[in-house]
Amino acid sequence: MKGEKGNKFWSILGSIAIVIALFGLFRSCSKQNDSSSNQHISNSFQENSDKQNHFSDSSSISFSAKGFGLADTQHLKQTTTHSTPNSQASTLKPTLVSTKNSNSSNSSTQHNSGELDDTLSKITVNKGLPLKTNTPINYSATNPIQKSTNSKTTTSAHPNTTTNPIPDKKSLPREHINSTGHIPHKQHLQNPSFKDSLISHHSEPASAPKLEIQLADDEVYKLDQELEPEKFRKLATKVSLSDSTYKGVGTDNNLVAENSGSSYFNASVQANMNDQMKSVFTAKVLYDSVIASSNKDFVYNTLTLSNNTANRLELQVIIAGPSSWQMITPNVANITLEAFANTIIPMRFTPSGNNTASWQQVRIEYRFNTGVMDSRKTFYKIKVQEYSNFKGSLPNSNLVLTSYQKNTSFPVYLKNAGNTPGHYKVSAANQLLKFNANIELTLRPGRDTTISLPITISESQYSLLRKEDIRISLTSDKKEVINLIQSVSKIGFILRDHQSAFLEMPLQFEVGAMYSGKDAPLQYYGALYGTLDFSEYDRVTMSFRSNTYAQGQTNNNSIARLDYTGKNFSASAGNIQGAGEFMVDGYGARLGYDWKARNKAEVFAMLKSRVGDTKVGGAALQMSLNDNLRISDALSVRRDNVTGMNSAIISQLTDYKLKDGRLTLITGIGAEKNDGHLQEGAKRFLLGTSFGYNFQYNTKKLAVSSNVLMNSNSYPGTFKGQRVQQHDVRWLLKNNFIGGYYEYNMRRSNYWQDTLYFDNVFNIQTSNVGVRGGISFRNNSLALGIGNQKQKQEGEGTYNTNFDYLNLTLSSLLFKKLFININNYTGYMSVTNSPSPKVPVTTSQGSIQYKSFGTAFRFDYGPYYYQDLIGYLHQEAEYNRLILGPYAEVKLLKKALSVRLQGNYARSMPDNNYNASVLTNINYATKAYDFTINGILPLGGAGSNNAYLNTAFRMRIKAPFVPVRKFYNLNLVLFKDMNSNGIKDKGEEAVAGQTLSLNGDLFVSDGNGMVIYKNTEKGAYKADFGFSSKLKGWMPAGGTIQYFELKGNRTIEIPYKVSRVLSGKLMIEKDSLSNADFNPHNIKVIATGEAGEQYATLTDDAGEFYFNLPSGKYIVTLSDAAFTDQFKPTQSAIPADLINNQNKHIYFEIRQKKRQINIKRK
Repeated sequence: MKGEKGNKFWSILGSIAIVIALFGLFRSCSKQNDSSSNQHISNSFQENSDKQNHFSDSSSISFSAKGFGLADTQHLKQTTTHSTPNSQASTLKPTLVSTKNSNSSNSSTQHNSGELDDTLSKITVNKGLPLKTNTPINYSATNPIQKSTNSKTTTSAHPNTTTNPIPDKKSLPREHINSTGHIPHKQHLQNPSFKDSLISHHSEPASAPKLEIQLADDEVYKLDQELEPEKFRKLATKVSLSDSTYKGVGTDNNLVAENSGSSYFNASVQANMNDQMKSVFTAKVLYDSVIASSNKDFVYNTLTLSNNTANRLELQVIIAGPSSWQMITPNVANITLEAFANTIIPMRFTPSGNNTASWQQVRIEYRFNTGVMDSRKTFYKIKVQEYSNFKGSLPNSNLVLTSYQKNTSFPVYLKNAGNTPGHYKVSAANQLLKFNANIELTLRPGRDTTISLPITISESQYSLLRKEDIRISLTSDKKEVINLIQSVSKIGFILRDHQSAFLEMPLQFEVGAMYSGKDAPLQYYGALYGTLDFSEYDRVTMSFRSNTYAQGQTNNNSIARLDYTGKNFSASAGNIQGAGEFMVDGYGARLGYDWKARNKAEVFAMLKSRVGDTKVGGAALQMSLNDNLRISDALSVRRDNVTGMNSAIISQLTDYKLKDGRLTLITGIGAEKNDGHLQEGAKRFLLGTSFGYNFQYNTKKLAVSSNVLMNSNSYPGTFKGQRVQQHDVRWLLKNNFIGGYYEYNMRRSNYWQDTLYFDNVFNIQTSNVGVRGGISFRNNSLALGIGNQKQKQEGEGTYNTNFDYLNLTLSSLLFKKLFININNYTGYMSVTNSPSPKVPVTTSQGSIQYKSFGTAFRFDYGPYYYQDLIGYLHQEAEYNRLILGPYAEVKLLKKALSVRLQGNYARSMPDNNYNASVLTNINYATKAYDFTINGILPLGGAGSNNAYLNTAFRMRIKAPFVPVRKFYNLNLVLFKDMNSNGIKDKGEEAVAGQTLSLNGDLFVSDGNGMVIYKNTEKGAYKADFGFSSKLKGWMPAGGTIQYFELKGNRTIEIPYKVSRVLSGKLMIEKDSLSNADFNPHNIKVIATGEAGEQYATLTDDAGEFYFNLPSGKYIVTLSDAAFTDQFKPTQSAIPADLINNQNKHIYFEIRQKKRQINIKRK
């Protein structure tokens, strides 16, 4: 127990000693004036600010400045601690209140301009967070400090300048107030007048004011969030304006422009407070750099001036901006600052014209009232936000040629309306004029240019010219595109609608030659093809080709045929060819008839075959019974006078259209009778049948395809004994599938006479069964199959081969230009019921192509082919085959010349044969002709070593078909009808220079008043005389719109009568601050009469126009398409009275929209 009491005694005694020591330390610190004690206080406050203690339940904290008198301020200036420059403004709403009312104006004591900041920066608030000097201060209108008799408000000569020592929210522009309604911290909380006035109202230390901070719960949370280190931001980025008047640039706060004394320094050197105390005034800009969002925007900044002395200060501030910017606020301010007062000068600039996106400097200079220029200068930078924009137009979008000109041109206007350099490409093309232009150029910001694009027009092009559109594309380096259309037309007193008055017949002449080596004779041929279009539906086509001739040889392959196609009928005569139930190649005729677009009947007959003596004929009928059912019946007969074979087939196709597919049934019956010599036991009469179907079914999940054709061995014709099955079922999963297949094919050879006597000699049977699946994604697909193939070929020695395989198919497009296609079969080949072992076999074939280069390839390993396997069974050997075909394609001369070069290389084992050659294909094609060369050059190996060359030249022309005239001439004669009899009398003056249109084609009358429309079609023509004329006071007696009917060659007289004249001009009024232009040329002017009739004309280069109109009242308007938001007419319509006026002149005022600059406070 004694021990415990002893311990308590010594604990109490120790506590008392600690309290006494702390009290003594506090007393010594309050009296000590050296820097060491001051440093101790600074450190103690700093330690307190770093602690993470929570507030008590009290919602307010009071700090008394008691003890900080003159002596305190003298030593505190050595220990200034600044607030964190990167702190964000919080939502605190502190109010300055005084603990004792004092009207003392004693301010003789010099105070450190930064001491209050030093003190405030060490106040610990919620969770130990220091109250930073950038905390917004809400100045109350009843603040006792603002009632100081020492702090005065002086009105400056600068209209936008105030010198309130402690400004409230109403005294500041809206730009100075952030989104919480508080005044931004940096320029006010560090304001010397605010801090000095805060201290100067203390008549004694005991009456010092206290800073009372009222915090709501949500504000404490916001302060906590905003002061988190990871959320700190640069001072220069803190701009909160609802209308985006200006933008701050995130720069280091140390670079904020600030002047103090006679030295220019950054915020990072503020620690040297001795130099600052000697400063006469301090100047600071709100932002060191400001950006305008566009050339129509303005930028805002402020300059804060603080008097650091106890004396009145008068100075002149001179603000000099860049030459390409216009200053809205005054650039010279005369300032009077009372002792320790401050003022704020707003500075507002707007770009003038197009400004580049480069930084430009604003310079601020200062002059004292003594006339001495202060050596200091304050700078900050401004620029316009980078943006790209360009404009393009066609000053003369309708180029009219009044006569033939071989060389002409048209202008293209291009302007860089952005503020960064732009690179542009101008492309233009037209096929008829063979015009193709590509120009690249670079324009600096705000610069424009007019490019003249030259055109060379041949006489033949000019004769065909009516109205051609040249498509122009203007493309920027940002891939922005402007598309324009330049029209080129010709105007004169004569226009030829077609080259000839007769029906045009397009013809193509062709000649060709073939060379097969020195041992073979040169072969050649000629051909002629032509077409006649008698009407929209009636067309006749002719085809003539000679035999192929060589020295002492003639190959019978000539063609002579005429084809007619009409609305319902069709017919052919001459050579007929085809591969239906019977082979057809000879001379005959065909006749067909179509009706209701779905039904067709046809008969044909080949009266003489090209080889032998065979005649073939037949008839076909196709009818659609409804939208889902169609039936096709056919009859085919054949007579061979050489062999005595007579054949006939009747077949039918019934086509059903299903909801998700289609079903076609195939039926046929055929008979064959042989009147020739037969082998013993052979039947003279045979009857055969044919049956099959085609079935297709497709849904989103399932795809089924099934085809069957079964012809009996006695079924006559080309497909005798053929049996085919193809079945495929797939389950679809989006772009993927899985399914199975079965294929069977049996072909019977029926092309040689031998098959009449020896049956089943060249028959081939093949079956294929398996499963496969595939996936596809983007531009890639992959399929994998497993199957079995059986093959049997009947002839000398019959073998049943078996092939178990794995099939892989790959197709891929990489990098949008590299295409890969591979198909591989790998498995084992064997002979059914044979002791021979299975033979491994693989074959791969495919191609690889990149742009215009590629290669085809194939590689076989093992006896892949049927004959290879038979040979392998007789004698084992290594079987492989390699085939390569690299190629390259290139297009030259604007793609008119196409060249393809291909190499072929093949090597096979076990015969060890190889073959190499080079293939070439050259084709040059224009609109009028083309020339083709195909050649093979052997490089060695087995086979022929003779080179092969095949050439063909084709030329196209349009020849008149004289027996049929299709076009006629329309002539107009314009004259002044002096006696108003409607007939051109001797001596009556011609109307020359009158522009008019006939069905949209423009003309201008010649000196004789003539207009000639040559070789034009029959029909109705609308003549519009409402265009400009060189003749004032005269107009067509029949009105400006007249109609004529052309049935043959016709000449029409057009009398003119006296008219009224309506003239006018466009007056352009531009904004003096703008550099935009407006071209008054080629603007459509419309005069509308009381009955609704309209007359139109175009303005000339000076914006002038006139009409020749009949007596009446008119409303004159301008086309809306000619104007933009920048330029608008002040009047949309102007009335004109031509009843009481023989001549009337009016004016349209075109006014540019004024630039509006809003400089009111936000």
